Amino acid sequence: MFGRDAVNIWEQVAGTGRIFVSSSSNARSRLRARWIEARPGSEEEPLLLDLSGAIGRYRLRLVPGTGTEILWAPRGDALMVTTSGGGLNGIYDLILVDRFRGRIRERNVSALIRARFGHPIRCDYPEPPNVAGVAWLPSGNILVAAEIVHHSNCDSYGTFAAYEVNPAGPRIVRAYDQIEAKNRFRLLLGWEIADAPDRCVARPAGCRVADGFNGE
Repeated sequence: MFGRDAVNIWEQVAGTGRIFVSSSSNARSRLRARWIEARPGSEEEPLLLDLSGAIGRYRLRLVPGTGTEILWAPRGDALMVTTSGGGLNGIYDLILVDRFRGRIRERNVSALIRARFGHPIRCDYPEPPNVAGVAWLPSGNILVAAEIVHHSNCDSYGTFAAYEVNPAGPRIVRAYDQIEAKNRFRLLLGWEIADAPDRCVARPAGCRVADGFNGE
């Protein structure tokens, strides 16, 4: 959805008993994914991602893990995981898995992006943006998108801003509005944001649908 080169884990395993394996481009690390059916008395159906290789041995347990897609770092020593805590529309969070001082670590970097994105539009009720991984950049930084969730609760829904993030901090290095992001990174964008309506950026008044919560 969000990164053109992302691997969609959810569509491979959700609702099945299959195991799906994804390897980094240099084959130094791999991921085994499986979806677990709810046990009697429980409604949880977790998505389990088991990592091994250069990245280290680690398990991510995502509940429900809807729409999960991943992006391996070129060296295979880090991974971006974009996953929804609700439905396929969102709300999506971005989890970064990498190594620090010889140990593997898991960090949700969504709060950093949401704080910078703020509430640029009106919504009928408060709703945070989707935060998703788009690509690993040649510098080693990551490209991240904040998208107004693609349904009619908010003005200009489906539009986005992009951020270049140094993952070590993490720290935002640079911000891009939708038009600039498309011009600079079009070949990296997945269909969900590549198709974001530019008319809503050029003429926001034409994309007003909300009349309740003011976003502040």
